[in-house]
Amino acid sequence: LDELYDDARRAMPGFFATCQNLASKTQATFHAGAEKCSVRARMKALFKYKDETGVAYHRLTDVVRCTLSYPSLELLYDGFEKVLDLFGDDVKEAHDRYQRPLGDYRDIQLVVSHDNHLCELQLTTSLYMRAKATTGHRTFEVIRELKAAVADGDAARVDTALSWGHCSQLKDLLRTQASTLLAEASKKGHAGIVARLLRAGADANAPANDGETALHAAIRLGHERVVWALLDVGSADHSVACDRGACALTLGFALLRSSKEES
Repeated sequence: LDELYDDARRAMPGFFATCQNLASKTQATFHAGAEKCSVRARMKALFKYKDETGVAYHRLTDVVRCTLSYPSLELLYDGFEKVLDLFGDDVKEAHDRYQRPLGDYRDIQLVVSHDNHLCELQLTTSLYMRAKATTGHRTFEVIRELKAAVADGDAARVDTALSWGHCSQLKDLLRTQASTLLAEASKKGHAGIVARLLRAGADANAPANDGETALHAAIRLGHERVVWALLDVGSADHSVACDRGACALTLGFALLRSSKEES
């Protein structure tokens, strides 16, 4: 990762100068992206580029990044053609997220090789830039990192991701776009993560995609510490029924009786 940042700092001035010149010729406004902090870069690489061989930090392409914003879509696509003409074969990727949206993203994202370093260039509209100045991008990153941390059972990464959330909106996020994470952590038996999500505002009684609450899942799978976390930290309601009509308490009694009969 340190080597990647050394290369990025070498390439940044020239890439920015090229893009500034392009902006002046295509009626765009140039926005220099701040150097992506190493903590965020590491989080992203762990989520997207980690496998059994390690973490491929060289695949990070947004340490050096900038944006050109246009007054209209027509000018944006004219600018896109100029970018392709200017960089030619150095354009390694191009994603039109107006034609193929990624979540709430609406832009054209390009990966460009400059001075042997892969840089990110985004083309967007001024209107979208104003909308993006709110919390949309950070919400995307928080959800992505929480999903990865829950999957890995990494409580420290959960803490880091939660600290990135906006305090006033974190509770809503955990009860809407990330509402299934509590059940997922419960199924995996991650009691510490369950407690963290509950303290951050997750709803202990929310059903997951399979119709069970986190308490149903923890009881069914025998995760005792998770059960206590849900009851103690989240004040989970054991009388809430799943989509099959059984409450968590009934499920627990049925499993207890079944285990006694088998023994």
